[in-house]
Amino acid sequence: MIVTNRTIAAFCLALSVLPAAAQDNTATTDAASAATAPASVTLQLNKLETVDGTCRSYFIVDNTMKEPIRTLQLDTFIFDTHGVISTRLALTFQNIRAEREKVALFDFALECDTIGRMLVNDVLACEGPAGPSEACLVGLTTQSIAGAPLEY
Repeated sequence: MIVTNRTIAAFCLALSVLPAAAQDNTATTDAASAATAPASVTLQLNKLETVDGTCRSYFIVDNTMKEPIRTLQLDTFIFDTHGVISTRLALTFQNIRAEREKVALFDFALECDTIGRMLVNDVLACEGPAGPSEACLVGLTTQSIAGAPLEY
């Protein structure tokens, strides 16, 4: 096989195009994955602050589903910093529009610095326009940026 400068130049040109093509393919694959990803509900514990001897919690509910959620009720446990259950409560979020976020505030009869973590134990209710829905149970994810973890 005879290798000429023209052959080497063509080979180098072909190599320089391959990474761009691979990147374009990755972008297409990522876009396709995002388009086929199931819609979900993300609950974020965004902030904890002490107000008049109680702990005010700020939650952001992100509903990426095509349908609104009329009621989302969550069985929630709060653990202290030693891992012991402090309290159990039902957090109720109402009228979360489709493909939107909503901020909800709750006041807990605790000092914020005693909260070690929060656990969403179960979805007690999830109702959309057509009535009860399993979408919240299957598609619920949690996150926290407030210092105390929120788990499901």
